[in-house]
Amino acid sequence: MMLKESYCSRLIDYDGDSFTQAIKSKGISTRGGTTDTERIFSAYKYSLSQCVNSRTLSRIYTIAMNGDDTDINLNVRREAISLSKSFSNLRVYNPTAPDRILPTIADITAFLSNDMTTDVMVKAALAHYQFEMIHPYERYNGIVGRIMIPMIMYNHGIKAAPFLGLSELLYLCKNEYFDILRATQYSGGYISLIKFFVEVIYNAASLRSIQLEKMAQIIADDEARLKASNTSTSTLSVFEYFKKHLVSEIKPIAESLDVSYNTSAKAVDRLLEMSILIKDGRQSRHRKFVYDRLITALSSNDHL
Repeated sequence: MMLKESYCSRLIDYDGDSFTQAIKSKGISTRGGTTDTERIFSAYKYSLSQCVNSRTLSRIYTIAMNGDDTDINLNVRREAISLSKSFSNLRVYNPTAPDRILPTIADITAFLSNDMTTDVMVKAALAHYQFEMIHPYERYNGIVGRIMIPMIMYNHGIKAAPFLGLSELLYLCKNEYFDILRATQYSGGYISLIKFFVEVIYNAASLRSIQLEKMAQIIADDEARLKASNTSTSTLSVFEYFKKHLVSEIKPIAESLDVSYNTSAKAVDRLLEMSILIKDGRQSRHRKFVYDRLITALSSNDHL
């Protein structure tokens, strides 16, 4: 679910295939890797153990851009920039000057740390907005800003926050999302902004609960069929692997489970026979196998 959140967050700002197409064709996964989505996923994971400050936000940005094993340390931009849409009649907005970026991020940190009365969802919405207006980095400001929302909620005790799928909802209403940010920027009023984000969080939680129920039922049904058929231990292990990774070739399965290639292949064949997995017909050499029903359930509540 965090993998889909990572993909959808990027999709808000950059073009791409649907999540279903992407995960099947590109094989994006939670194992880590070099795709944009996998790097953003690593940044999400890192964020959950951190508090919002300039150092951790720069690290999140670095991981999202270059991966979590890089020695590079990206920091705030050094040049002033202007933001505007070609179709907008509003005046050009100039984000925070480079020499004021770190002090203004420190203001966000102080607000999150010292304000003990404001509801956490309100704090997350306001911090996200302020970060977007600062626009501290050369790229991925939207992505890092959206990572901040579940990060803040998680650090305030809402442990389900990373799995809510906020970016799915923000993608589906991204025109309204961008409009509310711009309107707040020019009006200085936060009520509409807060209402928008609270509603998005509520709707995301409602949709995600439906998806979880569907996915849990699919897994329970398949596990029952496997146990009823006296399935081997190796096949059960491969089934557990696909619950986490959804799409894979044979070799990564064998390496992850520390079993032989042939053992993994036989287990996959058994799962194919039971129609738990399907083979991706688009691959001729490096065959991929897909837990298709689980992917479909994960994408069932939207058009991603």
